[in-house]
Amino acid sequence: MDYASWSEKMITKLVSKGLEEEWVRKSFEGGDAEIRAAYENQELNSAGAVFVKKLEKYDLDLELAWQRGQGRLDSDLAASYQIPKEEARQRFIQGSMKKTKILGWFRGEDVDLSASLNF
Repeated sequence: MDYASWSEKMITKLVSKGLEEEWVRKSFEGGDAEIRAAYENQELNSAGAVFVKKLEKYDLDLELAWQRGQGRLDSDLAASYQIPKEEARQRFIQGSMKKTKILGWFRGEDVDLSASLNF
């Protein structure tokens, strides 16, 4: 499948899963060269990672998850974004789950976050 067809298919899939269409399209446009290169090299997880990074600009849950991953405390996030501490905590948890799901969708998988992670 060529890149244009694949990217349109991914946009449709991401929107059908509940992501905002405008944000999805802007994120694809913002990372077009990198996403295209990853797709052409069959590195779908890398394409997804670029997409997620671009989407962080528009999605507070993903932004908070990234900030938390950088070591920021939930109390710092709450103060920075002027939201209650519990909301900050819930949003970065939601953002982490959202990132996991998006990366799975780029790989063509549906991720079940309720499944056991015991190996």
